[in-house]
Amino acid sequence: VILVVLSILAAMAVPVALRIFERTAEDTTREEMDNIKKALLGNPQKLQTSFRNDFGYLGDVGCLPSTAGGGLDRLLTQGSLPAWTFDSTKQAGAGWKGPYITGSPGEDFKKDQLGNDYIYTPVAGTCPLTATLASNGLDQTTTSDDITVTIVANDTTATIRGTVKNTSGTALAGVPVELYYPDNGTLTTSTPATTDANGNYSFSS
Repeated sequence: VILVVLSILAAMAVPVALRIFERTAEDTTREEMDNIKKALLGNPQKLQTSFRNDFGYLGDVGCLPSTAGGGLDRLLTQGSLPAWTFDSTKQAGAGWKGPYITGSPGEDFKKDQLGNDYIYTPVAGTCPLTATLASNGLDQTTTSDDITVTIVANDTTATIRGTVKNTSGTALAGVPVELYYPDNGTLTTSTPATTDANGNYSFSS
């Protein structure tokens, strides 16, 4: 009788324990994937004197890691990317300034909680601006239980607008405005935008 009771209890306990393990592994995987996304794009919640000050790998390099450039490894190691340098004349900097992700010693941040590699797929090209990050889930194949994080153009690009005025507050027309930005780790100067009749300018994408 005791053996029968123990067998029944074991039969009930194993599926419950398995479901708890699966749920914990899924939740932790989602958390890890969110940390990777923050390493790539920065954390908008990190502020300094009320201004955002964390723009991650993208903010320093100007692109997401490419497949040819090493993929997610570039969050931890510099590879062939130029080191971050600051141009005092332009008051702007660009280049690799990592590591952008941290973890426990011996832990591989590129693996999910089941020990499977994350699937990082940037758009083709040397300077990708969109990508997907996926975990194949418990069945380890591409099915409906997959966990996917998508990085879209709205996450990586924007339109910058501004107005040029003189010291009296009058808008100035016809003023050339340059934008300094990182492009694959190199500080780049945009084609000048000229202010309109109201002193407005914009840079798209």
